[in-house]
Order: sequence, then C-alpha cells, then structure tokens
Amino acid sequence: MTFPRLSLKSPGDVQYPNDTLFIHMVLSDRDSLAVNSARDPERVQPGTVSATTIDSDELSSTISPLSWNVIRVRFDSMQQ
Repeated sequence: MTFPRLSLKSPGDVQYPNDTLFIHMVLSDRDSLAVNSARDPERVQPGTVSATTIDSDELSSTISPLSWNVIRVRFDSMQQ
C-alpha cells in the first residue's frame, strides 16, 4: 500500500532555522471502523511519527490514509 507524501514549503523566503522544534502526532488504525469501547478502551490511540523531516524550507512526511495528523512547529525565535 502506498501512502501519500505530505510536503509543506515555508512561505516566501522564510527558511526553517536549525533550531526548529517539531512533533508529528497521528491518530489512525488500519481498520477504518475501529473505535474505542468499554470492552477495548485503548483500541485507537495517538502515536508519534518519527519519519517526519524538516530541511531548510520544507517539512516532509508520509501520512496514513484515514488519519488525523497534528504537526506542531515552533521556531526558537518564538520561544519566550
């Protein structure tokens, strides 16, 4: 099975600095009808994606079909 590749370019001339922090979390299951229930309360759980990469002006990852993805990016210059 081939999964779609996600590629996000930064806007304009902005580049992701070397100190960029990010996390990619996903909620998915191979069974599109899978649900958490009283019998199996932990059937579907969030996990992290380690194959997400960030390079200069592009963030890339492979995403699973029928999944919810959250990719958080924080630039060092934005930290307080």
